[in-house]
Amino acid sequence: MPVWIILLATIVYMAGLFWLAWRRDNKLRQAPKTPHNPIVYMLALAVYCTSWTYFGAVGTAASSGWDYLPIYLGPALVFLFLPKLLRKIGNIVERESITSLSDFLAARYGKSRVLAACASLAAVTGSLPYIALQLKSVGMSFMALAQTDTPVPIQTPNDTVLSVTIILAGFAILFGARRSDTTTHNPGLMYVLAFEAVFKIVALIAVCVLSLFLLGSVTPDHGDLFKDTFAAPSLSSRFITITFLAIAAIICLPRQFHVAMIERRNIREMRMARYLFPLYMLVTSLVVVPITLAGLSVLPSSSSPDLFVINLPLAQGENLLALIVFLGGLSAASGMVIVSTIALSTMVTNDLLVPALMRFGRFDSVSGEAGARLLLLRRIVILLLLLLAYGYYRLAGNSDALAQIGLLSFAAAAQFLPALIGAVYWRTGKAAGAITGLVIGMGVWVYTLFLPALIGHAPLASLVPTYADPYALLGISFGDSLTHGVLWSFGANVFFFLIISLRMPERLRDRVQAAVFLGDRGNMIATGGLTRQQAASVTPDDLRALAARFLSVQAVEHAFEELATSQNITVRGAGKADWHLIQRTEKLLASALGASSARVVLASAIGGMDVTLPDVLSILDQGTQAERFDRHMLQSMLENIEHGISVVDHEQKLTAWNSAYIQLFDYPHKLVQVGQPIAPLIAHNLNKGWIDGDLIEQADKRIAHMRS
Repeated sequence: MPVWIILLATIVYMAGLFWLAWRRDNKLRQAPKTPHNPIVYMLALAVYCTSWTYFGAVGTAASSGWDYLPIYLGPALVFLFLPKLLRKIGNIVERESITSLSDFLAARYGKSRVLAACASLAAVTGSLPYIALQLKSVGMSFMALAQTDTPVPIQTPNDTVLSVTIILAGFAILFGARRSDTTTHNPGLMYVLAFEAVFKIVALIAVCVLSLFLLGSVTPDHGDLFKDTFAAPSLSSRFITITFLAIAAIICLPRQFHVAMIERRNIREMRMARYLFPLYMLVTSLVVVPITLAGLSVLPSSSSPDLFVINLPLAQGENLLALIVFLGGLSAASGMVIVSTIALSTMVTNDLLVPALMRFGRFDSVSGEAGARLLLLRRIVILLLLLLAYGYYRLAGNSDALAQIGLLSFAAAAQFLPALIGAVYWRTGKAAGAITGLVIGMGVWVYTLFLPALIGHAPLASLVPTYADPYALLGISFGDSLTHGVLWSFGANVFFFLIISLRMPERLRDRVQAAVFLGDRGNMIATGGLTRQQAASVTPDDLRALAARFLSVQAVEHAFEELATSQNITVRGAGKADWHLIQRTEKLLASALGASSARVVLASAIGGMDVTLPDVLSILDQGTQAERFDRHMLQSMLENIEHGISVVDHEQKLTAWNSAYIQLFDYPHKLVQVGQPIAPLIAHNLNKGWIDGDLIEQADKRIAHMRS
């Protein structure tokens, strides 16, 4: 097929996808109340089916029979038998305004920036080889389609892969880096993913129909071929390992977490996906069998099994179908690349670059042009990620190192599973345990799986003692290198996560965040918010004024008027506020402060409830930070605490205090001011004899240790 036709079809198709995303976003801007179709969410989950499964499943089936099946079986098992886990994670993501997988882990384990950084680095390390696989598959299918009159090259020319890299980088930026706000949903992208899911399954079904025709007319006696290729499946260690990796991947892959959790709008979407997504997996897995048998029967023995899907139409002169198959593979690859780079760029920017820039004073303000700079950063990160993936492809070469790269990335993603499950089910989990487990697990993964795939097992084994053989650590071998690497890396991860978490003392922030994620509000306000009796004196104007302290006046007005229209209630005046209006105000506050902080603020400011120290610390620990709060609101909350308390910023300067604090140390009025360094206060306490020098020395050492 002429190259210009392939290029033209590719450009038209990708432009159509961008138009589809723009059209959906524009429609929702004009009509925000347009209902969301839950089927779109279910189909978007099929971004799991990348070009590796689109092309590679047939190749795996041709060489290993049913070994391709666990890749589809794992996700189906999760959605059918673990829906409560998915709902629990999704509800926390929505309630706590989580933006990524690393943000989820960091938020649960004490808002740990170190854990967020480690998770981001692990996600990038594990995802780059997978992205490289997408580039290779698109390049291979392009060459197969463009050179129909010559033998299909097994190796993909580097210039073709580089061109694919640049094109996908451009479309990833267009799709995923159009807005600086990462907390908003991306309905246009979800529609594109849904369309791609339909397109690629239709293309596979069309090839399946062609394969059935060929099996019936060209090779009527194919029973022996089926028995030879697809022998009775057995629960081998490799089969079980791949199933486990697929179970972990559908939850822990950054792109899957983004689509399934970040982009989820309501619980109804996940309920429908529980049954429809496994059905999609079933159809995708069934079409592999006839395509594999037809490819083995009709195509030359020199034909690559990974390209049976596109070579079958080409061999029968069905060039249009072959072009559709190529576009289906492009959909599978581009969807994965776009969502992965969106998720990874958010993690890298928020957890690595922005903290570093703020440390060096490059982000002194969060206003003005900060949004544009963040957007530019994410675009640069997207481009760099794809160039790094291309670099991995070049480093690995065109050898078989990329053949099992999908499973390699699945094994890396599985390293998030212990901390992720512990986040929602194990109260004792600590940040130190999660960090240690993740770092050691990824280290073992690199040594037992990544390096052998990159440079080869034999060269690596020749450099180390026998007991350190990456395929037989301590002389223990499980027969299959994948099973060996997964057991050692995942086992080490779980072991250190449990041991370190059990040995580390519990901090207040650990207890507070565990309560938030596990649903125990014991450390928060006992009622979880205002009761109807406590809200008797609340007026609509009070609620409006409170919400306006944390959000824009326009946003508050829009939300209140929308509620007035839909519920037919009063949203102005000094009368008694309707309970629905109070709930809406709490939801508005939660969008800026987080759900737990919103409850504390609402109860303290309006309900007249006493606020405890854990309540205040939980607020100050939220991602919005103390700077997002009205200082007078914080001051009024501190006054409800009977103990003397003060709040200092990261520069050890005073920001807030209560009357009990002044009375406790008998401070002069001029000494206690906003921005006052705490050194003069400590000196005053020393002169008065309230504290001794030894205690100050111990406190200084503790502060220095915490900073390090």
